[in-house]
Amino acid sequence: MLLDLYVHNKSANRTSVKSLCLASHVPETTALRWIGLLVDAALVIRESDESDRRRVFLSLTPSGEAAIRRYLVEVTNLLRPVRLPSLMLSDTGP
Repeated sequence: MLLDLYVHNKSANRTSVKSLCLASHVPETTALRWIGLLVDAALVIRESDESDRRRVFLSLTPSGEAAIRRYLVEVTNLLRPVRLPSLMLSDTGP
């Protein structure tokens, strides 16, 4: 969910609760429970849609964005391939 919100925030797209529930690929009650936990942890904020009071949008808080950025840096560092020493090639062939 946090990754989905991060991507949408970076592309300036708003994410509705319904959309995030569908993207999570878990039962809606589970997704709603996790959204509640993320809001309680101050990682995500809810914002009412001014044009449609039935819809609520979600976005990352500054601390939520910082947390997901740290996570992405750590994962990137873990997935970097091991650098092998340079092989010396000789003119004499193999």
